[in-house]
Amino acid sequence: MDIGIALCHLYLAASHDSLFGGFEREQDGIYKKDAEYILSVKM
Repeated sequence: MDIGIALCHLYLAASHDSLFGGFEREQDGIYKKDAEYILSVKM
């Protein structure tokens, strides 16, 4: 599944319940081995 589609679904569901706080890219994000940090979702 494309991450953009997943984030859109998350946004729509959270917005429906007035829980969405925004997307934010943190410069010092937590990285896992063999993974890339993309962004955080604030709720």
